[in-house]
Amino acid sequence: MQTKELYKAEEKHSAIDKVAGFTYQFYCFLYCLLTMERGETVSFEKWDDAAVEKGNLVTMLQAKHTIKVGAEGKLPNLSDRAADLWKAIDVWRDLIVGGKDGSRTKDEMMDYIKNHEFVFVCNKKTADNIVKKLCDDLRAHSDINNIDAVLDEISREGKPVMESGDGVGKTKYRSVQMMIDDLKSFELKGEFLKRVTFETLSQGDIKKDCVDHITDYVRFPEEYATEVFEDFFAEAVKDLFDKADKGLPLQYTFDEQKKRFERVFQYHREEKGGVSRMRNL
Repeated sequence: MQTKELYKAEEKHSAIDKVAGFTYQFYCFLYCLLTMERGETVSFEKWDDAAVEKGNLVTMLQAKHTIKVGAEGKLPNLSDRAADLWKAIDVWRDLIVGGKDGSRTKDEMMDYIKNHEFVFVCNKKTADNIVKKLCDDLRAHSDINNIDAVLDEISREGKPVMESGDGVGKTKYRSVQMMIDDLKSFELKGEFLKRVTFETLSQGDIKKDCVDHITDYVRFPEEYATEVFEDFFAEAVKDLFDKADKGLPLQYTFDEQKKRFERVFQYHREEKGGVSRMRNL
């Protein structure tokens, strides 16, 4: 086998995309954690990739990352039939109806929708995505009635792509199409989609937002804030591993966050110049 072919074969078994995806999700969680307010609880992999709870309101974040970029490093567009997008929508719809058995009544489903916000965060451009435009239109015009027409338009974009090796003629197209069809048949789809918003952020953008918050609100000089964030990140990862070993989600109340991470900030305040890494915390 030629060197180029060997590289391609090894690339298929690489887990770098999963590592990048996890880091992206964790950065989203850390930003929520850094910017949380009194009365909030922030969690990782509890209700969703990340979530912010305040009173009866839960903001759920699905964070999806791609390592594929276009020419000159430009981010690709989020396609109307992107599997990551439709999996997120399908997961949220499933939660609303009460699981596979659809155990919730219509009133219960409506209460769930009113008490939740759904945020799809990705490092792809979403400006031209039809699903995003539909969600934006629904928030701006509550009487809009072209949801089925938009979903039909997305359906027509699909092309069957066979998945080899399953022996039953399963297609990638059908998998996404099933999610579209399930949303189309969902009686509260309009109310649900009003609560769905989109954000386009690169991993660098999220890290910069975290560092900027440390500079602006935790009051560290800009040249030291990155170092502080890296230690904040490291301590949160320690907590994640500890919780994972116990089969528990990672979450903090406002007071727990303050108590746990104030020593990170205090350490750097006490160090000359504020740039030494923490040791033996």
